[in-house]
Amino acid sequence: MNVCKAGFTLLLLAVSAFADDRADRAKLIGVWESPGNGGKNGVWTIEAKGENLHILYIEGGQKLADFECNIAGRDCKVKAFGHDSTISMYFNGPKLVQMETRGEQILKRMFSLVGDGDSMQVELVPIVPDGKAETQQFKRAPLAAAK
Repeated sequence: MNVCKAGFTLLLLAVSAFADDRADRAKLIGVWESPGNGGKNGVWTIEAKGENLHILYIEGGQKLADFECNIAGRDCKVKAFGHDSTISMYFNGPKLVQMETRGEQILKRMFSLVGDGDSMQVELVPIVPDGKAETQQFKRAPLAAAK
């Protein structure tokens, strides 16, 4: 009987953790902005479209990325950041992971909520060639700014 209770407790914890991840994933949807270097503002827009996400990134008024891709890890051919790229996206717990291949270069971006959920962190990790990771902070944009 104790084994059943322990198993049931583990099942409840797993379901609870999965529900928390799904809630955190949904909170990534929205418009996120951050003042960048040199007075440029970076703005990420993440929009759910069924099993896909529409990703838009604007910096200094210039659209650098605008594409839609599945969240099942399948490759999507896109033009992003001035390059023809192959992108795949998936969730690792509450984090959105984006792998981008540009020719021989491979980059990994991880989008995650910070603190109370009104802040988002984007970590850019160069995989090939190996390089130094960069992290940027973004705040949820007010609804008026999102329109």
